[in-house]
Amino acid sequence: LKEMNNYNTLMGVVAGLSMSCINRLKTSFAQVDKKHTEALERLRTVLAPMSSFKNYRTELTSAKPPALPYLGTYLSDLTFMEDGNPDYVKGPDDQKLINFTKRELINKVITEIQNYQKEPYKFATAEPLKSLLEALPHTDDKDLFDLSLVREPRVVKPT
Repeated sequence: LKEMNNYNTLMGVVAGLSMSCINRLKTSFAQVDKKHTEALERLRTVLAPMSSFKNYRTELTSAKPPALPYLGTYLSDLTFMEDGNPDYVKGPDDQKLINFTKRELINKVITEIQNYQKEPYKFATAEPLKSLLEALPHTDDKDLFDLSLVREPRVVKPT
């Protein structure tokens, strides 16, 4: 996913592997080859939310198209722009003027998203993989945690 610049799906995979029902599986993770756990940690570092996703944003700007950015950063940016800036500003003689600076900020974000839509990925449909992915069941967090307990029951530490 990273090699394909598919950051939106990559974020979903990394977030899924960071869920408590997966993260608690210490014995299972101990059996995973070190190169894979180190790769996961590198991805977590790239996609970390610190400093408004600074590492991710830096990497995205150097990505060659096609690319699928993580849309959550854009939604957050747009929310802060909308909520953090007034729709109107005072002009001369206390006139109520449209805040064009706010509109320009929002336009910049939307234009960036549109630029990523200009170059599509060129994938051939791969059956039966496509059908398999479309038919995957949805499991809620509680059921996932219960499954993790089946895989690795809680260890009661003596007091």
